[in-house]
Amino acid sequence: MRRGPGWRTALAGLVACAELVAASPAAAKKPQHIAKEASLGAGSALATMVWTPLKLTHALVGIVAGGICFAVTGGDTEVWKRVQSRALTGDYVVTPRHLQGKQKLRFSGGGDDGGGDKKKNK
Repeated sequence: MRRGPGWRTALAGLVACAELVAASPAAAKKPQHIAKEASLGAGSALATMVWTPLKLTHALVGIVAGGICFAVTGGDTEVWKRVQSRALTGDYVVTPRHLQGKQKLRFSGGGDDGGGDKKKNK
């Protein structure tokens, strides 16, 4: 069976209509302060470019330090867990909520559980 030359145009029109229908709920929720949200987004992206390499370096040093602590203490996993939880937990990305002061930016995690106080971030 051979298709006519207009099937591609009809398919493209159908896809375009589907995209418009799917995007209409998102378009209905326009932000009131577009410039403010755009600047927060750009600021968080720029801050993340500085923050993430520092945090990853901190995590890598923590991994090495945890291994050294594990070896020096004769295989004490509790010490290893404390070092690892502090080094590996924390925020790796700066979000607009951090820039607005609605959420605390954590460089390292909490105590033994590594989670810190999660109730403050919600």
